[in-house]
Amino acid sequence: MPISISQKQSPPNHDHPVATSVVPIDPYPAERKPPVVPVLPQKPGPQITPGARPPRLGWLILSPYAVFLGWLAAVFLSIDLPRWPTIATFITATGLSALVCLPREVSPGRQRLPILVVLVLPWIVSIIADLPQNALAFANWMLPFQISLLAASALLPLILLPLMQGARRFTAVLGFFNFVVTFLLVLTSILLLYPDS
Repeated sequence: MPISISQKQSPPNHDHPVATSVVPIDPYPAERKPPVVPVLPQKPGPQITPGARPPRLGWLILSPYAVFLGWLAAVFLSIDLPRWPTIATFITATGLSALVCLPREVSPGRQRLPILVVLVLPWIVSIIADLPQNALAFANWMLPFQISLLAASALLPLILLPLMQGARRFTAVLGFFNFVVTFLLVLTSILLLYPDS
């Protein structure tokens, strides 16, 4: 006698979902995996102020110093150099050097450039003090006063260098130019005060 067995399927229970596990597919099989390259620590680069002009054309930056030292060597060796071409060469070299070292507009040093106006004070005061009426009225203390102006023109750039972050090369070039101008004016003043020296 046949026996019928009825199988009844129970509907899925959505209240208790069956937990399933998702196995990620490896996009790189074992035979195609790229080699692992070790990453070595990198040395930190030079600290550059944001917006500062990167150093370039080092020979052009040093050109005014070379022209001045060449002129001094010619003086000590009694070599007669043409005056105005030498002055024009020094001014041109200083201008190109200052242009290379000029900080960019986004540099914080660009905002501090008006401070450098104090660098011109020594040789302006030297010109005023060297006027005939002043030179005759204060002839006794004119020599130490002119020498103190020369010392001030040398010390002012050194004092301003820590403050001129982002424009230190420009400060050095401009300070050296003002020192040379003051040096020539003081030398002229000494020769006028003591023509036999």
